[in-house]
Amino acid sequence: EAGVMVYGADGKLIEVKSSTNGFICIPTIMNLPIPDPICMDAASNQWMNDIMGNAPKPSNTVPGIAYMARGGSHYEKNGKVVMSGEGAKVTKEPPHWMIMWPFDAAASKLPIVPNPSGVYIMFEGSPYAHLMVYQDPNKMK
Repeated sequence: EAGVMVYGADGKLIEVKSSTNGFICIPTIMNLPIPDPICMDAASNQWMNDIMGNAPKPSNTVPGIAYMARGGSHYEKNGKVVMSGEGAKVTKEPPHWMIMWPFDAAASKLPIVPNPSGVYIMFEGSPYAHLMVYQDPNKMK
């Protein structure tokens, strides 16, 4: 019952199937050779729209949840997870859940890079810092 959106020729998302349960799925988000589908609730969709639209901070007013059942990828530069691909390498991630709500590593004492616990804060130090939870930490890398 999830809606489906795909990227059009202009790089903007186009709805190809309406959602009847509040979730939206995108078949690939980084346009890599191996698809990295994501499904998310409305709050996470707002979060994603904000980050893709270069908003100064996310505008959702409640936490969101998203998941990537096939895993995904992120950019790393100088040993840190970064938002931009410029000068960074693509690093594969296992299947995971994301809590789209501002997280602070100092306050939470959570790590800021992928690690054997399977939990970390992605994009620490930015308004888009959020919690990553690997479905099976044993499948890291």
